[in-house]
This record gives sequence, C-alpha cells and structure tokens, in this order.
Amino acid sequence: MILVRVIPRSTETSISPQGHNSYKVKLTSPPVDGAANKQLLEVFAGKLSIPVRQIEILSGEHARIKRLRIYGANLKTLAQILQG
Repeated sequence: MILVRVIPRSTETSISPQGHNSYKVKLTSPPVDGAANKQLLEVFAGKLSIPVRQIEILSGEHARIKRLRIYGANLKTLAQILQG
C-alpha cells in the first residue's frame, strides 16, 4: 500500500516522492466524475508498465489523499521505479 496526495488541475503530470511509501501526484484532469482518479491510475500504470487493473484505490476516492494497492509488485521495487 502507498499513500498518494493528488493535486488535480495542474499544468503538468508528475509523481514525486514525499517520504516512505508516500507520493505527491500532479494531474491535469479535474476532480469531476472520476476523471482525476482515472488519470491517477493511468499515470501509475504507465510509469510502472503494468495494466491499470493491477492498481486499486483502497480509500480516498473522493479525497486528495488516497491509499493505493498495486498488485504484483513489492514496495522496494515500486520506490525504485517511481523515484527514477
């Protein structure tokens, strides 16, 4: 599980580490009708080269701070990929 702080309606899309298993994610989509959540999953899937279906929003679907579970990857590997 990782913690993600989402910044919707940003001018760019980026993932930056904020601490142990915690990331700040800037998204261009607005938080309307699930658009930001969809883009969040797509951004992580693209960065990790995995299908979107392997990422689940555990909590925070309607909040800026979300808990994500990424199936099939360990936290150490995730940290290396997302920081690099």
